Amino acid sequence: MASRRAQVRETSSRRSAEGGDDDAAAWLRWAAALGYAACGIVYIAIGAIAAAVAVGLEERPAGAPRVMRMIEDQPFGKLMLVALSLGFLGYAALSLSGAFRDPEGRGRSLTGLLIRAADAVTGALYVALAVAAVRIVAAPSRQGGRIVEIWAAGVLALPGGAALLGSIGLALLAAGGFLVYRARAEPFEDILDRRTLPPWLLRFLTIAARFGTLARGLILAISGVLVMRAAATRQPAQTGDIGDALSAVETTPFGAWLLGVAALGFIAYGVYQLAKVRHRRVPIR
Repeated sequence: MASRRAQVRETSSRRSAEGGDDDAAAWLRWAAALGYAACGIVYIAIGAIAAAVAVGLEERPAGAPRVMRMIEDQPFGKLMLVALSLGFLGYAALSLSGAFRDPEGRGRSLTGLLIRAADAVTGALYVALAVAAVRIVAAPSRQGGRIVEIWAAGVLALPGGAALLGSIGLALLAAGGFLVYRARAEPFEDILDRRTLPPWLLRFLTIAARFGTLARGLILAISGVLVMRAAATRQPAQTGDIGDALSAVETTPFGAWLLGVAALGFIAYGVYQLAKVRHRRVPIR
């Protein structure tokens, strides 16, 4: 696997040096940059709000939908949300490309297929975030309620909706567990372009990526449990997004400390995402 990634990296670098990237490659690099910037901003905002809750400056943590509503209230908020939606679509395009085109050379091993499936799920989630951002811009007064509750209520209204919602919760729980595994096993240092980074910064960003991925995995798993609870009780209000999962962490023993650690993880991952705008190696085959 390592040799395959090295080969892909060498091929990608050679194409860049020779100026052989086609229009699709250039477009995907722009999409990736927009996506990393959007994700970095949202993750840092989620982490900053959670940190403020941990020290008593805010009442409750926030997930991506609430962060987007807060952005909408700022000067030029609608314009910023449109930019975020484009970034989310860019990240979705990159994730779906990873799932179906396999530019990283993951292959068809069990681990490779799991990573590609996770990329496909990630792509779908970021398409949903892009749609949510556009809906907030188009009709902010109709987005006063909790977007996740509205979505869960729509799923429960379908035939077999409870089973479908429970399956989604189970998938989120599994995805969270897989992120915890990736926090240990993923070669994050290979994702970055070593030629543009001093060794100390590469080590720092690698640690930030591992710490942030671990925090995201644990919080995503809690979100999956909340969705499964909503399916079991058939009550959309019982579901929850990242903000609700962070709130659940706060209610545990040593909750403020644990919430602070989770907040630092989200901020660290946001910094890593922003670093990828400049230093990400985007292999395209």
